[in-house]
Amino acid sequence: MEVSLNPEVQKFIDEQIKAGQYRSAQDVVEEALQRMIYEETEPLDGKTLAAIDESEDQIEKGQYRSWKEVSEELHKEFLGH
Repeated sequence: MEVSLNPEVQKFIDEQIKAGQYRSAQDVVEEALQRMIYEETEPLDGKTLAAIDESEDQIEKGQYRSWKEVSEELHKEFLGH
């Protein structure tokens, strides 16, 4: 399947790959679709929505870590590598 993307979306995908978040455009698209599928099947509760709001506030204040750093930490904690 071939898909045409607008330049803004293509730029975002390229940035994610350059940042080391994903290995390929296919990985980025698959992750996005998996998230969309999950969101359709699992509505967010009030606690989750509040956590999202809090995280957005922290991002605006510059209080965040890169996904790569967090991902590595989670892999070590839960997968032992």
